[in-house]
Amino acid sequence: MPVKTIEWIGKAPEGRVRLIDQTELPAKEIYLERSDCSLLAEDIRRLAVRGAPAIGVAGAFGVVLGMQPEVNLAPAKFRKKLLEVCDELAGTRPTAVNLFWALERMKEAVKRVPESASSRDMLEVLEAEAVEICEQDRRLCRAIGEFGAGLIETGS
Repeated sequence: MPVKTIEWIGKAPEGRVRLIDQTELPAKEIYLERSDCSLLAEDIRRLAVRGAPAIGVAGAFGVVLGMQPEVNLAPAKFRKKLLEVCDELAGTRPTAVNLFWALERMKEAVKRVPESASSRDMLEVLEAEAVEICEQDRRLCRAIGEFGAGLIETGS
């Protein structure tokens, strides 16, 4: 079974992120569990999450973590808080293109939610979008690996 470098566990508003602390590799395989956006943001900043796609996935999950405590806000305040959470995450790695791509994708997902939707509805949309970003990354990585495997001769 492939190693999952990052994954979503549970269901919002009590979900959490599980990720490999890449600063410990290759000597140790240590997993971190985060239910707090600020801790995950620090993990991104300190390079516990590495690689452009993984940073994007972590950012998307960070948005969900940051918005879980806000599930009871009025919808307009929830939308405003989303921008603050995205700004906090964007500040972790200012040159990480995938991070900004994922954060924009999360903001766009909420823009598609009707104005009449509750904060809980928006949180569910954010969770689904983050999980899809993660799954899309897994599918792309697998496809790259399968293609590359065909280029390597037996016994190489």
